[in-house]
Amino acid sequence: MARTAIQQEEGEKCVSKCRYSRLSSLDATKNPGNANSNNMVQSEQVGSRDSLTNNEQDVPADVQTIGDIDIGLSNVSAVELNKRAPASKGTAVRIEFDDGVTLQKKGVHNGTHKLNGEMITEADDAEEEEEEEDDNPQCGWHKWRPKCIQICNNPIGYLVFLSTFVVAQGMTVNGLVYVVVTSLERRYNFPSVRSGFISSSFDFTVMIIIVFVTYVGERGHKPMWLGIGALLFACGSFMFAVPQFTTGPYRVNDGQVHSEECNAFNRTEDNPDSTDTMGLSNYYWVFIGAQVLHGLGASPIYTLGITYIDENVAPASAGIYLGVFKAFAILGPALGYLLGGVFLGMYIDPLISKDELDITPRSPVWVGAWWMGFLVTGTLALIVAFPLCGFTRSLPGAKKVREQRRNEAHNGHQFEVRAGFSESLMDFPRATWMLIRNPAFMCVSMITVTETFSLASIAVFGPKYLESQFNMTSGSAAITAGLLVTPSSVLGALVGGYMVKRFDLKFRGMMKFVLVSLCASFLLTFTFMISCPNASFAGVTVDYGNGTMAYSGDEANLTAGCNADCHCANEFQPVCGEDNVMYYSACHAGCMNTQEDAEDSIERYNECHCVKSNNITSTPAASQGGALSGRCVTDCPLRAPFFALLFLMITFTFLATVPMITGTLRVVSRSQRTYALGLQSLMFRLLGSVPGPVVFGALIDRSCLLWEYQADKSRKCWTYNNTLFSRYTLTLLVVLKLLSILFCVLAVVLYKPSKPLVEKVESPEQSEAKVDNSRTDLSITSYDDGTRV
Repeated sequence: MARTAIQQEEGEKCVSKCRYSRLSSLDATKNPGNANSNNMVQSEQVGSRDSLTNNEQDVPADVQTIGDIDIGLSNVSAVELNKRAPASKGTAVRIEFDDGVTLQKKGVHNGTHKLNGEMITEADDAEEEEEEEDDNPQCGWHKWRPKCIQICNNPIGYLVFLSTFVVAQGMTVNGLVYVVVTSLERRYNFPSVRSGFISSSFDFTVMIIIVFVTYVGERGHKPMWLGIGALLFACGSFMFAVPQFTTGPYRVNDGQVHSEECNAFNRTEDNPDSTDTMGLSNYYWVFIGAQVLHGLGASPIYTLGITYIDENVAPASAGIYLGVFKAFAILGPALGYLLGGVFLGMYIDPLISKDELDITPRSPVWVGAWWMGFLVTGTLALIVAFPLCGFTRSLPGAKKVREQRRNEAHNGHQFEVRAGFSESLMDFPRATWMLIRNPAFMCVSMITVTETFSLASIAVFGPKYLESQFNMTSGSAAITAGLLVTPSSVLGALVGGYMVKRFDLKFRGMMKFVLVSLCASFLLTFTFMISCPNASFAGVTVDYGNGTMAYSGDEANLTAGCNADCHCANEFQPVCGEDNVMYYSACHAGCMNTQEDAEDSIERYNECHCVKSNNITSTPAASQGGALSGRCVTDCPLRAPFFALLFLMITFTFLATVPMITGTLRVVSRSQRTYALGLQSLMFRLLGSVPGPVVFGALIDRSCLLWEYQADKSRKCWTYNNTLFSRYTLTLLVVLKLLSILFCVLAVVLYKPSKPLVEKVESPEQSEAKVDNSRTDLSITSYDDGTRV
């Protein structure tokens, strides 16, 4: 604590001439006698006892002295300026007057304050204040700080561990969860709405706690919060895989025929046992609980993690660091799609070899090893938890970074929270109201809301869209989505971060860049006008016995004269007839016998009454065609242009991500950066990622052509109307993109840059006092008649 004692000189008008100077550090070897009996300046360590002296004293090793500056000060016996302690906020100012009145002010404040008739004007820059006196802290755990790990004690080392954590988070929440949606629906009998709630529960959890985490964590140990979060996230990933180990084996009706009667396909002994299927939908709550843990663990990443980068990286380089971080954040979901696609190509039970299976990955009833990816990401999060806890509150060189900052807040607004937990909580409503009144911040937040709404919706049901439109398996759809998203999104994030650094964009420049990116992505949104025709499906899209005649019924009808006597079960095991028409099952195709191809694991069915034979010279008895297990293979000629345009749309969409994050950090007060990101996160989850998948899931359920109902009244959709699926997606994205463009224009128009601070202290009658050092400006005006202003 630095203490300054200023003695009043004698004078007829009680006006003292006090001596000040700028602080300059003394070595321990310097002469401690640097004061006289009338003018004494003394600095002591934090925690020393406050005292005022008129006598020459010894000065300790960390003494700082001030040279002479004359100011007029009336009726003042002593003034103390105390540097804040490392754990405290602001600068303490203590003034004693001859009449015994004492004024003491603590904390960092801006503006003019009054107490006991005294007016104090403080112009403290909170960002220039040190959190710790040591600007070269060493990382480690408690008192164990080995030298070998100090190589990681820099922004790059921190970025490596944070990026690893965000990759694990992205792979899990925004990748694997979305990829396994179809498999979970098949295995646990979930409709699309429930699948949407599973993904949304993560955002709902983050939405509840994000305000607390950001508001309290702003003044806490940010890396420690991140380390604990990584540990909770790992627990959530392991919990997500628990249902695989607590349920019985997944079994399907293999469809083998042992008689020449088509009703032999309706054998009950090969159906899943009631004990296996009944109650499976109750595991829905296990997945919800795992997502809650994911939300608790991931909540500090995009708030405290980003703010810690901004605090310890030079402003000119912050865009590149945030661009790399965002690139890894995007890479995570892409890797999740790729890894999920690989695992879904493996059977759900790895102990069963492919030779023992009667179905292939192309079968609609195939369920892959959806649970393996969660074990991988849980392990990855567990590995980075310990290193993150070892980083200090600030990295070496953070003090120099703070000195390079410029105020770009809207209209120059600044906000400081009082020291102490209870006082900071009392400032919470005022802090929230200040952000809400910031129109530029609110516009950027609304852009984030609309973009998150669309991205979350497409992320959840994008693979399902590819499955339906291009007749792909769940595994191949996931891999295709990953191959599209990975290069395009990473490229967009890196280029966006580079543009911010290359042109040194300020807030308004960032928003103009975002506007151009949004307009380009809006035009490319019309890619979703491309749709492929539905596959021919007997009783659903075409009539039985005539694959060229469109089905005219309002609801699917799987019963026809050719299969009326077969008494088929309501289990979806499609077969493709040689007339290139898909049937709900071999029983519904009226097939009488089968043979298995051991090499391809494909069932071949013969004498199918509902299938028209391609052999026009066959006898009437042999006119019944054959069928193969699985869906019919169809090719859409629009697949290539669709993928190319989708790649460009994703690239332009992610071009805007880094400028929006950087703009959010710049347009608010430095002391509110973390809380601003938290409030923004609350908004885009409450209005974007939570309702997005639910709304989009409800829309695509309206385009379902064929539902399969279970005994517990749950249902799942097997076939969608591709045209309606495409139109619903296009309509949703066009509306959201238009809203994003509107809010971006408002952000550019409403933003008011900060003005240079010009401080004026008027003294109409007598004198003016001003104390100016690197941390506090103190101005006091007093008059001969004893009044003070």
